[in-house]
Amino acid sequence: MENRPLKILAIDDSEDNLISVKALIREAFPQALVLTATEAGNGIELARTENPDVILLDVVMPGMDGFEACQQLKSNPLTRCIPVVFLTALKGDKEARIRALEVGAEAFLSKPIDEVELTAQIRAMQKIKAASERERAEKENLTELVAARTRELELAHTATLNLLEDLRKENTARMESEAHLRLLFENLPSGVVVHAPDTAVLFANPEASRLLGLTLEQMQGKTATDPAWCFLREDGGALPLEDYPINRLRTSRKSFAGKIIGIRLPGRSEPNWVQCSAYPQRDASGQISQVIVAFTDITERQQAEAALWRSSEVLRAVLDNIPVRVFWKDLDLNYLGCNLAFARDAGFEDPERLAGLDDFALAWGEQAELYRGDDRKVIEDGTPKLFVEEPQTTPSGATIHLLTSKVPLRDARGIVTGVLGTYMDITEFKRAEEERKKLQEQFLQAQKMESVGRLAGGVAHDFNNLLMGIMGYTKLCQDGVAADHPVRQWLDEIMVETSRSADLVRQLLTFARTQVVARRNLDLNNQIGGTLKMLRRLIGERVELTWSPAAEPSIVNVDSSQIDQILANLCVNATDAIADTGWIDIATRNLSMDASACAALPGMEPGDYVLLTVSDTGCGMNAETRSHAFEPFFTTKGVGQGTGLGLATVYGIVQQSDGFIGLDSAPGRGTTFSIYFPTVARAESPDAEAPDTGPLPGGKEIILLVDDEKSIRVPTAAYLERLGYSVLTADSPEAAIHLAQEHPAVIDLLLSDMVMPGMSGVDLRNRLLSARPAMKSVFMTGYTTRQFDPCPGSAGETVCLMKPVSILDLAVAIRAALSPGSTGKQ
Repeated sequence: MENRPLKILAIDDSEDNLISVKALIREAFPQALVLTATEAGNGIELARTENPDVILLDVVMPGMDGFEACQQLKSNPLTRCIPVVFLTALKGDKEARIRALEVGAEAFLSKPIDEVELTAQIRAMQKIKAASERERAEKENLTELVAARTRELELAHTATLNLLEDLRKENTARMESEAHLRLLFENLPSGVVVHAPDTAVLFANPEASRLLGLTLEQMQGKTATDPAWCFLREDGGALPLEDYPINRLRTSRKSFAGKIIGIRLPGRSEPNWVQCSAYPQRDASGQISQVIVAFTDITERQQAEAALWRSSEVLRAVLDNIPVRVFWKDLDLNYLGCNLAFARDAGFEDPERLAGLDDFALAWGEQAELYRGDDRKVIEDGTPKLFVEEPQTTPSGATIHLLTSKVPLRDARGIVTGVLGTYMDITEFKRAEEERKKLQEQFLQAQKMESVGRLAGGVAHDFNNLLMGIMGYTKLCQDGVAADHPVRQWLDEIMVETSRSADLVRQLLTFARTQVVARRNLDLNNQIGGTLKMLRRLIGERVELTWSPAAEPSIVNVDSSQIDQILANLCVNATDAIADTGWIDIATRNLSMDASACAALPGMEPGDYVLLTVSDTGCGMNAETRSHAFEPFFTTKGVGQGTGLGLATVYGIVQQSDGFIGLDSAPGRGTTFSIYFPTVARAESPDAEAPDTGPLPGGKEIILLVDDEKSIRVPTAAYLERLGYSVLTADSPEAAIHLAQEHPAVIDLLLSDMVMPGMSGVDLRNRLLSARPAMKSVFMTGYTTRQFDPCPGSAGETVCLMKPVSILDLAVAIRAALSPGSTGKQ
């Protein structure tokens, strides 16, 4: 291909479209020359004069449309090799696409034009144009060369044969015609060497001297055994001495013709190739008196055939390396040929082994007749079958998806001689597209879950503050009312309901994945075994609970209380799904997951896992319910019967524990939840038993209490004063700083909310520590401590408590902060 910039001709009656196309082309091919025409006739003339690499042709134009323009381009020898790509806004017009191929177009693009697809098509068309021009030029040159040389050789060979025949018949008159024959002999286009019976050279004509590279003087007297001769076999190897033309005739005593040999010339790397014949000349007694060897130069023919072979090899290499499967069949639907990719799909490594076979001899199985039916229809109707998706069973038994096209195979006269087919394996593309839609759905779900999670975290913070105030005021009332007072039972109920509300908040925090967790390595079998008694009380007697632990320890890194939450939520849901009687089965199993097994749970990596399954014989879920099962506040229960946080909480805990959860359910078939926790090496020792509760610890120290919520500040201050502490209160960080500056005595401890308007509790502590370095700190927050680092670099001196905080926990924490190393108990 000549070294020149890419030249593209765009033909479109819309100036705007031409401007857009030129911009796209120049973005992808900055050096390209873009020619434009707004009318088909002008475009055809430009194509003739400019010979572009590709023509971008609009279909619908006034006057001459794109189809007629394409026909004219393809019928003109000057433009037929230029690839044509149709551009059209008729996206779904199958007939237009078929007609585009019938008039000779190489490709078809829909508007608006995709830049990547246009760039790929232009590159492909550039390659097709270059290959077509090279192939056309080579074929024309080779055809002309072979035809010319063949005619010369045929004439020369005929003349030689005639000469030899004349020599044999007119031997008695040789002397009379010697002058004439010598003139003819010396001017023959074929080389002739005359040997004596002992193979010595008697004489040779000038063409023989040229082909052999020796003068007549150098040749005369040489015999066929002389090592100076260097003849080659047709494959390039050395020709054995016995196969030299003169020696072969002496052995067989018969003439022969048409043998191809090479002649290695002194000082030349490439040999001369000749087609030689040998004839014996006999005397009156029938003995060989001379041997005439004639040879015709076929070097150019051999080179042309070699070039043709190389061109064929290039074409074969292209076919065998493109990612498209290609095959062609005759009218009997027997394979004529295919490329390597197709052969391998059919179970062969050599494409030539398919020649003569039909589809029933290949690995298509029951699909063979379907393929043959399509082939027959294409041949009989003469109509292409383009871009049809169809399945195929591979020799290994796997099912793949193909995008197939078939067109009639026609000879130079346009007569259908068979069918040409191509197909692409689009299995991975389909998987990627599916593999993509699934990931998109999961991404949208994750976004929704994250948004609701942030909302849940914010609601939980505010609600925790309210609950702590209610708990504080209720505790003050409880302590001020005798145990047998009628009001005391209602106060106790308030405290119980407040605790239940706190549990609901913890569920929200678990769903939002902001709950403070205490994960440790434990045997899941032991943890579940210790929960069974509670679970059986929870589900009642009408539902049977079975437990099938793994035979070996199942060690995972989780929060034990969260495992209890998972089991409680799943068992309650299962019980509600069982109309009358039934059973719930809890089981664990240790297993290793490979890549294929992990594919069903996005994000899961191959490795060792503990599988926890909770199965029931309930009513099951339909597809719609399954799709929303883990969404917060989604419930199929009646009003007042469920919060819709149960499964969302389970989902949050599993995610928080680096695990994965799957759901299998169908109406009438029950439900199974499968939870995968990563396996860890070994379990930790169980925590030491918590100390018995006793009197609340108190003291005489001074405490600065800072909280912007009055409902927390007032009851907390009152209770701390009951425990003996002196309490200073402030409703903001600024008020606390002012109060600390004005207060002359030591402030032993700062008890502060973590998040307040204007300044965080940590910043407040840091401001106060500069003047009071011995002051201890205890923080309270409605958020998780995972979101805030209360005291970087001072672990052990600062405590952070999650609201709502009971008076007992607060008293213990304050005492422990003021007296490091103590348990906080008195």
